[in-house]
Amino acid sequence: MNSYGKPSYGTNYLAYAKPDICPIGPTQTKESPCDFPPPNFDAIFQIVSPLKIALAAAACFSCWTANQRIEAASHSPFEDLSKRLSKRISDIMIKTVVVADITDSHGTACPEGLYLADLLSAYLIQPGRKLRVVNRDLLRGTRAVQKTTARDLTSSETLHKIGTAIVVDAVVFGTVEKSERKLTVSVFAKRVSDGRLLGSENAAVERSAFFDSLTRYSATPTLAEPQRVGGNGVTPPECLDCPVPQFRHRADASSRAMLSVGVSSEGRVVAVKVLRGAGPEFADEAWGMLRVFRYNPAHDRSGQPVAVSIFVEIFFS
Repeated sequence: MNSYGKPSYGTNYLAYAKPDICPIGPTQTKESPCDFPPPNFDAIFQIVSPLKIALAAAACFSCWTANQRIEAASHSPFEDLSKRLSKRISDIMIKTVVVADITDSHGTACPEGLYLADLLSAYLIQPGRKLRVVNRDLLRGTRAVQKTTARDLTSSETLHKIGTAIVVDAVVFGTVEKSERKLTVSVFAKRVSDGRLLGSENAAVERSAFFDSLTRYSATPTLAEPQRVGGNGVTPPECLDCPVPQFRHRADASSRAMLSVGVSSEGRVVAVKVLRGAGPEFADEAWGMLRVFRYNPAHDRSGQPVAVSIFVEIFFS
């Protein structure tokens, strides 16, 4: 772990999900802390009947393939947008940024915009980026004191006041437009010293039940009775947006932390519980990091989306 308490991700992805029915756990290696070993059939023969052997083998194969799917699928138009924007503003020597709330076209706060701003902020702090990203809560507090609105961010005077108050070089803000089929987000970065536009980017994604469920984004979420991945033909969820979490607090003195994560039938993370290797501070931080994850939800045998509970293990070095 480095001086900022950030975890090491091995093959660029540390947090991984495994279905909670998998009877054989992962083996950490130097090359990849997230690889699942092949099923240990000798061990299984000693403890289960032939029928259970087949079920256990299928379950373990599901665990192994689910891990590979999550790594491969953790890529999205929003991740691409963040990379392009980060490069634009880093190339002109901007060091520190903060992401303001993304609003609708009228400058009004909307749940989709709040989520996308949190997601963009999480992507901008990914390993290898050259930016220091200030916590969005600090900007919210400053704007409340200064009594500024989203529309005021177009003003050079307002940007200068914000930059002085929270010590940033640039502010990122934007708008989101909803149509029947898709969401289109446009983001802009402006330098606080003179209000100069440093860059702008756009991205679009197909509208889904996930985004429609964001009307409850700021509320305390609830999880319907989760089903077991692998049971009754339930497939694991597939991660669509999974920015690498950057934790400030290490999981106690342990090198890893195990979390139980509830994923709704819309593909939202709605519950995070620490099972071992972490204290209260880490638990709160884990919720803040993982709540922006976007999944293609799990499905039952009939193809209907269902809520599930999965394990996410965090390795530190």
